[in-house]
Amino acid sequence: MDEHCVSAQIPGLEVDVSIEPDEAYIRLVWQEFFLARGRGLSLESHFPWLTKRIRQVNFVVAKRAGEVLGGLVILDKTSAMAQGAGRIGAIGLVVVRPDVRGHGYSRSLMRRGINAARQLGYDGLTLWTSKHAVYAPYGFELIDEAQLATVRNDLPAAPEGSIFSRITGLRASGSVREDCGIPPFALDTIRVEHMGCMLSLLNDGVRDILADAEGPTDKIADFLVSHMPRNWTLNTFKGDPVPNALESRGLHLHTQPVHLQMWLSLRPEVEAATLAAKGHFGVLDRI
Repeated sequence: MDEHCVSAQIPGLEVDVSIEPDEAYIRLVWQEFFLARGRGLSLESHFPWLTKRIRQVNFVVAKRAGEVLGGLVILDKTSAMAQGAGRIGAIGLVVVRPDVRGHGYSRSLMRRGINAARQLGYDGLTLWTSKHAVYAPYGFELIDEAQLATVRNDLPAAPEGSIFSRITGLRASGSVREDCGIPPFALDTIRVEHMGCMLSLLNDGVRDILADAEGPTDKIADFLVSHMPRNWTLNTFKGDPVPNALESRGLHLHTQPVHLQMWLSLRPEVEAATLAAKGHFGVLDRI
């Protein structure tokens, strides 16, 4: 889908929708989401799908007189949904140049993005934000099963220091989910295979973080007790059996809801909560 429209609300503003990445928008993303916040490894590390065709992505870019003022992306996330749940896209990297903020460009971007998603055949959209009031007027609802737990291991045999300094001897199979990339807050990442389990681990410069785990619950819990340091962070979700398994082994968890994911149904006959119940999105899925 490659097309553009002229905004009826802002004279001279054109909002393009394309499958081709706009270099000026890409530079703006790197500047505002990474350099301005003093973080980031590289765009390829964090969002490889921005410039590589490894995921289906559409770019919505606002221009005036040919000059890029802002943009957003719609990334196909249907693979995270249950079979037959419909087509779901994630809106993210919504950005407007700092010197032109406050003139309604973000509203034009969001309206155009939502309309483009309808035209592309999406059944719903999701996004992650702490600014719920910004996106509620477009119909997005806060529906988030994700939870974050701080974990303390007071057992005498608890390892000291980051697992990243003790990774030797474990079967590492490369970076965490290369189609998603590394979350923006992470500085290091590894995917570990051990005793029939696959675990995605991150480090943000302060703590080790379990981003995702696949395999038998008992095996996952045994690995975490034996290999994770005394203090670490667990990304989990409501109904996940791993926290209970850790507590049963003597670890202490303080768990709280994340409250970041919002949903918008693009089909009048389907509620946003119905769509949300058919998908599972972890920290590696966020944009």
